[in-house]
Amino acid sequence: MLERLYIKDIVLIQEVDLSLREGLTVVTGETGAGKSMLMDAFGLALGERADVSLVRKGADEARVEATFDLSGEIYDSIKNIAEDLGIPLEEDFLVLRRFVSASGKSKAFANGMRVTLGQLQQLSEYLADIHGQRDNQFLLKPQHHAQMLDNFAGLKEQRKCVAKCWRQWRSIINRLQELMARHESRDREEGLLTAYLQELEEVNYNTGEEISLVKERARLMSGEQTIEALQMLDLAFDDEWISQIQRAERALAGVADKAGENVEAFAKRVDSLVVEITDIISDVRGLAENTRPDPEMLQQVDNRLSNLRDIARKHSVDVSEIIVVQQELSKQLEDLSLLQDGMEDLVEHEKEARIEYEKQAYKLSELRKKNSDGMVKAVQNALAKLKMESTSFYVDFQQLEENQWNVGGCDKIQFMLAVNAGVELQPLEKVASGGEVSRLMLALKQVFFAAMPSRTLVFDEIDTGVGGAVADAVGDALGELGKRHQVLVVTHQPQVAAKGGQHLRIEKLTDGKITRTVAANLDVIKRKEELARMLSGKQVTSAAREAAESLLKGAA
Repeated sequence: MLERLYIKDIVLIQEVDLSLREGLTVVTGETGAGKSMLMDAFGLALGERADVSLVRKGADEARVEATFDLSGEIYDSIKNIAEDLGIPLEEDFLVLRRFVSASGKSKAFANGMRVTLGQLQQLSEYLADIHGQRDNQFLLKPQHHAQMLDNFAGLKEQRKCVAKCWRQWRSIINRLQELMARHESRDREEGLLTAYLQELEEVNYNTGEEISLVKERARLMSGEQTIEALQMLDLAFDDEWISQIQRAERALAGVADKAGENVEAFAKRVDSLVVEITDIISDVRGLAENTRPDPEMLQQVDNRLSNLRDIARKHSVDVSEIIVVQQELSKQLEDLSLLQDGMEDLVEHEKEARIEYEKQAYKLSELRKKNSDGMVKAVQNALAKLKMESTSFYVDFQQLEENQWNVGGCDKIQFMLAVNAGVELQPLEKVASGGEVSRLMLALKQVFFAAMPSRTLVFDEIDTGVGGAVADAVGDALGELGKRHQVLVVTHQPQVAAKGGQHLRIEKLTDGKITRTVAANLDVIKRKEELARMLSGKQVTSAAREAAESLLKGAA
């Protein structure tokens, strides 16, 4: 339900802030007062294309804000769309904002999130229907006709069942198509996997091997530097130098027992030094002997590292992950061997899913046909009440080709109309034009919207060209529609205006310099006066007031 409509700087409207109620709201006012501006502004909020001419002269920007209360059945439909679009829903409210600058640029928001016009229109389709704006009329679009018939006939659960079967069937088909595509390339894929595995097996990578090879390479690369250092150490400890130390050590040892404890301890230290130096020289010469440059071994290590790294790059992994790649490829090769069995199983499942979908879709189709007569009668009755007895309504069924079956079943359903007796039936979207279209659409909406979640229905001067009993019938139909939906109607007919639960008057005011449009919510007294004006014109007579009071009493 539209709870609030705020408009600023649109044509002659400086600022209007309307609080709206459930049921039927009528909008009246003299010709040219700006009633249609109100509807144009609401259309902007719902995603209609912006026209720079809508921006009030002298204003930088036009703005319209529509606040919808989503409590009730409509919430689920809007919630699904909002989630798909990433729009947050806060406390069952949705606020649509639209801005149009004087330069023609337009911006749209839903609950504060920037959205495109297409996204705004997606949301709006389930929120409101404005009669006269054909592109925004849910009823005229053939793709909705099957769903409307289902809603009318109470086939919601069967429709859900068909949709579920459709999704299951399509899921199996998609999986089967994937397997068939793999099967077509199976030989090539199997050969490729086998070649990869053979290559990996020949490499025979061991866990941690790369780290060991890097260390070994570093050791081999430093061989010559190590030998040079050992040779320098060997030269430092020449034989003459060692002999001199040994002679000094023997001389010191000879006097140690006589020279006291300090000299004796020092002699022992020198003796230990001689032994250590002798061992070092021996080890240095042995190490130097065993340390030789080995370019052949270095080449082998480099080749092994290069081979491992090339393999890893080929599979876009680190060397340490080569074993994991080998395991994954082995699993893929094993899966290929099971591919045929998997395909055979899926083919059987696909047949079963198709049969179940056909069963449920044909069941839904039969139920639709069985209930279509009731819909036709309901529409014909609604048309008759609106004095359109000669108009014929028909539900056309066509069987879709298998490749056109969809989540809604196997039927192509289209509503057909003939406005006059003897005229050939035509699709609703083609017939819905001309002088009687307003009453025609009102009759259809009475029937089809009766089973739909509550939304806001807008009729702009639906009663143009009618009067008397027809106008009264139109008012009754709008009132009946208002029992389930919120209905806004712009009218010039007092018989229609009297049926409203809420009455808004649009008026154009001027101070000689600025002309502006204002809106007022009328109380009972002002409402009677407005109806009297509609009945008698500018000069309101006592008779007109009595007639207005009579209309209000009759509508109560």
